[in-house]
Amino acid sequence: RVSIEGADKISVRMANVTPKTPNATSGSSTPKHTPKTPKTPKTPALLVSTTPVPDLPKGWIAKTFKRSSGKTAGHKDMYFYSPRKEIKFRSMKGCQTFIGILAEPSVDGNESLALEKYKKRGNKI
Repeated sequence: RVSIEGADKISVRMANVTPKTPNATSGSSTPKHTPKTPKTPKTPALLVSTTPVPDLPKGWIAKTFKRSSGKTAGHKDMYFYSPRKEIKFRSMKGCQTFIGILAEPSVDGNESLALEKYKKRGNKI
């Protein structure tokens, strides 16, 4: 507040004001970190082959992909897919664990239920 009293006397009175800081309830928020520059978009891997897996029950397929960019371009990755839901697995061991769960009486071949149990038991897809 500023007041002028006469021509030769000016008084200024400042109020104690603390700056507002954003909080969870205010609705507005500021980023806690600076945004990163966007990465170069990934080039999709190229499908090289699709084959049945002889070591697994009928219907399981393996797909091989070739990486097309980056430091590991040219490297091939193989993924295994379940027969009905085409659930993707990265290893033969994961497939065998999943097949064991499918055989349990409480699951009775239901891939959706088997997937839930597979994840609950700490396995990753």
